Amino acid sequence: MDLQYIDFFSSPFSFTVGQSSRQTKKGTIQGAILSAFVFIFAIGYFSYLFHQFVNNQIEPNYKSQSFITEERIDIDLSSDLLGFRFEYKTNKDLQILQASQNQTYLVFYAYFYYVNGTSLTQTQLNIIQCTNPQLAGFYCLDFSPVQNYTLTLSTKENLQSQIYIYTYGCLDIDFNKNSTPNNCANQTEINKIVNGLEAGFRFKLFTSQFNTQTKQIQVNYRNYYAYSLGKYITYTSLKAQKQITTVKQGLFVQDQSNYSSPISYEKENQLWDREYTINNINQSGYGMFELIMNEIVEQVEIQYPTIPSILALVNSTISLLMILGYIGRRFSEGKIKNDLFLMLLQNVYQEKYLQILKCNQLLEQNIDSRQELAQQQQQKQSQQQQNQVNLIQSKFKNDQSGVFQEQLDESQSQNKQITLRNIEFRNKQFLDQQNKQQVYKQENKQQHKTQQLSLSLDQKISKNIDFSVQSPNHQMKTAFFKQQIIEDQSNYKLIKSLAEEKQTKNIIKKEFSKKLKISNTNIMLNQNGKQHSNNFQQLKKSLNYEFSEKLQSILFKFRFFCKKEYLLSKGLDYQQKKIIEKQISKDLNIFEFYKDILFLKKAVMILLSSEQLAVMKIIGCSSNFLEQPKTLINKDNQLNNTGQLNYFQEQYKQFESENLQFEKIEQFIKRCQQNSSLTEIDQRLLSSICI
Repeated sequence: MDLQYIDFFSSPFSFTVGQSSRQTKKGTIQGAILSAFVFIFAIGYFSYLFHQFVNNQIEPNYKSQSFITEERIDIDLSSDLLGFRFEYKTNKDLQILQASQNQTYLVFYAYFYYVNGTSLTQTQLNIIQCTNPQLAGFYCLDFSPVQNYTLTLSTKENLQSQIYIYTYGCLDIDFNKNSTPNNCANQTEINKIVNGLEAGFRFKLFTSQFNTQTKQIQVNYRNYYAYSLGKYITYTSLKAQKQITTVKQGLFVQDQSNYSSPISYEKENQLWDREYTINNINQSGYGMFELIMNEIVEQVEIQYPTIPSILALVNSTISLLMILGYIGRRFSEGKIKNDLFLMLLQNVYQEKYLQILKCNQLLEQNIDSRQELAQQQQQKQSQQQQNQVNLIQSKFKNDQSGVFQEQLDESQSQNKQITLRNIEFRNKQFLDQQNKQQVYKQENKQQHKTQQLSLSLDQKISKNIDFSVQSPNHQMKTAFFKQQIIEDQSNYKLIKSLAEEKQTKNIIKKEFSKKLKISNTNIMLNQNGKQHSNNFQQLKKSLNYEFSEKLQSILFKFRFFCKKEYLLSKGLDYQQKKIIEKQISKDLNIFEFYKDILFLKKAVMILLSSEQLAVMKIIGCSSNFLEQPKTLINKDNQLNNTGQLNYFQEQYKQFESENLQFEKIEQFIKRCQQNSSLTEIDQRLLSSICI
């Protein structure tokens, strides 16, 4: 198994776009504005969240669950677990009244009970003044005798601990209180205090919980009231509910802290008949307070956010804002299509490209002084060539007969029509071939006539000889026939000389036609070369980023209405635009692209022999080409003639340099103007130039 397949950080292959070698995505101004907006918003939102995170203003994740358990539940015993007092009026402590009057109305007894199965342990607790500032003016319990115990409950193990506080009248006696103080008030005064309208028992019970804002344990006391009646014993039972809090906090790696404390108390009040309890269960007093554990436990889990969670919030917000990215992507796709559109115009439809530039006044319509001077020189050369042609024509006219003069005039008229109409190269070849065939036919006819005359002359001679032998006047007729033969021979020589003269004139005519065509071709090449040179200079000037951006802003300007009319006013027909866009869509199709590659492969295989095709594997650049690539080109954008470059290296270097390409184009146009050694491929290239 290849371990590269499990590489999580592998990157896909992608082409680059634009002028940068590292730019794999096409950007636009509109997309940059949207990206800047998203970036600024994301940074601002992250700063806002981070500020809240530092100041603990982000709400943590809070989970709470309450359940009943049979396991052991414990609460530590401390002196500030609870505070109590009897108020004869609102916020009026009875102990202050007793101290001021030096009389005792009510007394308190506290006990701790521990039940383990069937055994019961009772421990009396001392009542002391509370030292906690939050319990100022209240009485607390001293749990030092039971410091090894806790307020506990386990229904599974049958364990339970209880705290009882009894409130007696100063004169009451029962199984817990078996003595009376010396300064007791009478029963009437005691009943008056107990039966007061606002008289009652007030309790403060300890609670604590984790404050999510301050990240600290916050201690509070829960207040409970139980009103007193002289005829009843007020029984108040409070069940403490324990809360277990788990706190997780940290920037990246979170620490866990656990806290436990009573959080709430379940209250239950009962009124017992005082006389009945005294007589039947020997229970006296005015109030009984019971504190036990509740079997319901509340579990709370608090988890504070981390830096990754804040980044996740920012990321989700960015993902929401990326809906705007759809608009930016549309702009980017349009920009890519526009670039491809202009690239097709610049490389395939150059003539239309120049027309659009001129229509939008992106190129100067007037030629500069250097171009005007070159144009004048070319016009002078063309005029001189035309004068030479006229001189040859005048000389040729003086040496020719009327018949040849008419043929010459016809040839001149045809050549002038060729010059004026700029007939293409193939039509010229066709006309040349036709002229050759006509001359060849005329020569054949003349030779045929000459042969017929010679044959007829021989026949006459043979007949005359036969006749002379058979005739009786042989000697008289022999002289006559000899004279006739001499005349026929002279006529034959005359006819033969005329035929040879005619053939010579045909050859002269053919050579003149060739010279005339060459002259006309030179004139046409000079005229076209001048136009090609001007258009080439303009095309070279326009093939840069500035012109492309300007033309894109003009052609692809966003408009709601009159799009066709607008394009037409800018030099581009709407139908032409559709044709180019259709061609771009076809070229971007991967199947069409692959089909073109297959076509090129087949073409190379057909054009090259098997040996040449095999040699293609080892064609390349030498090591010197890599060691000093910059020294191969001089300041004039010409290849240095170092003798170290092979043919492929020269072609490759020229293909990579636009300046060298333009230089070679200028050389080709000049060579075509001079009509020096133009091959068939050169003529094809020249006829295909569309600028």
